[in-house]
Amino acid sequence: MRRFWAFLTMMTICSTAAGGGGNEFIEVLIEGGVVEMSVTVDPPDGSPVTGVEQFAVNNTNAFEYFAFEASDAGGSAMFSLSHGVASLAITIEQGAAQSGPELGATVSVRVATIDPIIVRLLDYVAFDLYEGVGSLDPISGAINGNTMCPGTYAITLNETLELEEFEYSAGQLEDFRLELYPPQDSEVRFTGGGSAFVDGNSMDDQGNKDNAFEEAWIEGGTFSVNGCTSSGLVDGDAQSSGEISNHGNGSFEVRIDAEAMATQDEGYAGSCSIGTFGDSIILDLEKPKAFSIDSSGNGSISLTPITGSIDGAMLSAGQYAISFNVSASIVAGETSAVGSIDWTLSLRSPACSGADLALPSGLLDFSDVVAFLGAYGASEPSADLGPPFGVWDFSDVVAFLGAFGAGCP
Repeated sequence: MRRFWAFLTMMTICSTAAGGGGNEFIEVLIEGGVVEMSVTVDPPDGSPVTGVEQFAVNNTNAFEYFAFEASDAGGSAMFSLSHGVASLAITIEQGAAQSGPELGATVSVRVATIDPIIVRLLDYVAFDLYEGVGSLDPISGAINGNTMCPGTYAITLNETLELEEFEYSAGQLEDFRLELYPPQDSEVRFTGGGSAFVDGNSMDDQGNKDNAFEEAWIEGGTFSVNGCTSSGLVDGDAQSSGEISNHGNGSFEVRIDAEAMATQDEGYAGSCSIGTFGDSIILDLEKPKAFSIDSSGNGSISLTPITGSIDGAMLSAGQYAISFNVSASIVAGETSAVGSIDWTLSLRSPACSGADLALPSGLLDFSDVVAFLGAYGASEPSADLGPPFGVWDFSDVVAFLGAFGAGCP
């Protein structure tokens, strides 16, 4: 819920920042930076010796390794940067070692930004920051709590490893990680403990039964499970998977596929089943959604309100339990059976007015104008927006233009 309330205040927080404003995708650009890796060896006799390497950081993922050795001692440093539409990770790994009868050298390994790594953000986001080795500072953007506004930010790194004169070796690994959360990702997600409990069993006609269950952790809106082991004279196999897909502009799909199979020698009866026999999968909606369900197969699945409600083709904000059960039951005289279900819950933002006639819902654009003209020409009910109703005339055009001009709240 922390992120939800953060999103409610984002537009106010970021109102003075240039650009941005709720785009479908976050775009992260790496616009420059210079990283220096150095190793200094200070022998027991003589002057310190230093090896240095510098390299530029750009918008492509980077990996650099540097090693330097002198006077039976040396060190190495690794720097890597990777980023996607919703994350940026920087890893620094350092090591040092020496050999010799007296172990008299000291070694210093350092990774630091000579020029800060510059990151440009094109939309406002909620974020978490794990600052293992550096700092994140706004240049043209702004940070308010867990919200970053559109703008430019500087990442400064400075990490040093010291190998003492009587140590054989030393090493360390440090991360700087920035995780970004686009507003669309907060609207729909799987919750409820983060796992789906799925039981599978196979049983022969003598009652021999072997239960197998696997706990499927839900990460990023997906899960996959397997169950149903061999038992007695019946072999079983069951698989299921689920995923939330974000299609942008408030449109989502929740998909669950499940299949159970059973085989046996002729003359026996058995079964294999899979489903949410323990805890249900929890679907959490933070905004109301229009919905439709498409399903096929011979299994059963249900969508039950917990804190939300279902009104016709609308789901209110709240939580919903998804449960399913698929069985493959072999009757006497047969040798195999299959049960399956493919279930897709399509979610979209509800239409904001009578002018919102085309997808994506919740957004008024030229596609709605085209849809209105087509419906008006065909005398369809969706274009009958003004009195007298049942008649398609200029009052419907005026009503459409008024609703379109008012926009979506």
